Amino acid sequence: RRMFDEIQNPNAVSWNVIVRRYLEMGDEKEAIFMFFEMIRTNLRPLNFTLSNALVSCSSISALKEGIQIHGVAIKINFDEDEVVSSSLIDMYVKCGDLENAHTIFDLPSAKNLINWTSMVSGYAMCGRTRVARELFNEMPERSVISWNAMLVGYTRFFQWEEALDFVFLMREETKDIDHVTLGLILNVCAGLSDVELGKQVHGFIYRRGFYSNLFVGNALLNMYGKCGNLKSARVWFYQMSHWRDRVSWNALLTSHARHGLSEDAMTIFWEMQWETTPSKFTYGTLLAACANIFALQQGKQIHGFMIRNGYEIDVVVRGALVDMYSK
Repeated sequence: RRMFDEIQNPNAVSWNVIVRRYLEMGDEKEAIFMFFEMIRTNLRPLNFTLSNALVSCSSISALKEGIQIHGVAIKINFDEDEVVSSSLIDMYVKCGDLENAHTIFDLPSAKNLINWTSMVSGYAMCGRTRVARELFNEMPERSVISWNAMLVGYTRFFQWEEALDFVFLMREETKDIDHVTLGLILNVCAGLSDVELGKQVHGFIYRRGFYSNLFVGNALLNMYGKCGNLKSARVWFYQMSHWRDRVSWNALLTSHARHGLSEDAMTIFWEMQWETTPSKFTYGTLLAACANIFALQQGKQIHGFMIRNGYEIDVVVRGALVDMYSK
């Protein structure tokens, strides 16, 4: 920034570099501020500068500033530029303004694979899965991201039967599959409590070499736990010993607590601390486990540990504490 400030009359390329650098550094507010500083100099921005400013708005849900940047794009005839229109659609989708996103999407220049996928994702993520599916069905081409976007919508809103039908359609129509797809399919198995289907997916994961992917591994652990197959959950957990993380421990602990095995959950908690740091989610689950087995003394120890170590006592944890002490 100091070097930029020393430039007497920065040109459009210099402004683009400074806006992009702030975006890359995660300082989206400053990236947006610098974009508007550029506009105040009456310099015409590059399409990539507009795009970077819009991506910054997307990241922090700055809809008001995004609309103002859209106004700038219209004023300088960049609103139908492919780079700018894609960034505009993405910004409106991520800020929850699907109507404006769809208006831009309807422009002839905007109907590319990225924008189709953004629109499907936007409608799916806000629960309008029927509209999302209509758009998905109209897509002239699809990528694995398009398929995943639709599947996310079904799983996010617990539409398990629709999700399963969609998985079968996916298997018929495409061989394109990634770790995200497999994690979502395992979520569907968990939602339907279909452990047999989950085992088939587990076999597929081994055959395709996805078993060492942490996201897939945790999804498998979660599936076995939610389906009540705790033996398979424990076996898989120990097989994950070289790449498991805090999410893995939480999944194992939660699955035992959910099925009434609160003492086992407590044991898992003590073992967990040798390998990773518990999260506030872990403590919420653990306090509920203490309440189930009337372990007031252990519950008090956990409460004290949280206070001493500065853990946030949020609504969930507070509710678990009230439940434990009242029992």
